[in-house]
Amino acid sequence: MNAAMQAVFERFMPAYLQHHRLSPDQGRVCAHIRDCRTEVLGGLQWLCDHCDYQRPHYHSCRDRHCPQCHQQRATRAWADKQQRAVLPVNYYHLVFTLPHDLNS
Repeated sequence: MNAAMQAVFERFMPAYLQHHRLSPDQGRVCAHIRDCRTEVLGGLQWLCDHCDYQRPHYHSCRDRHCPQCHQQRATRAWADKQQRAVLPVNYYHLVFTLPHDLNS
């Protein structure tokens, strides 16, 4: 989804801007989403000590509107919260239907 969102901004934003005006904040957010985790924001080069394989690791924009940045943090925060609610015991989730007479 993330690369697809960036591709949408790359492909359609120029035509959209010919007919619509964005506020400075909207333009900044669009640029952040478009440039997130790309060479535009700079980054590091990871190098394997064993085989000399290199892989770029680009910086994120850290914008709260960016699905790549915010969604990962929000998902991690939700998972951490759920993990704290689980008791430290083995358990099984069981679902069953009660007879209609017991519904009242």
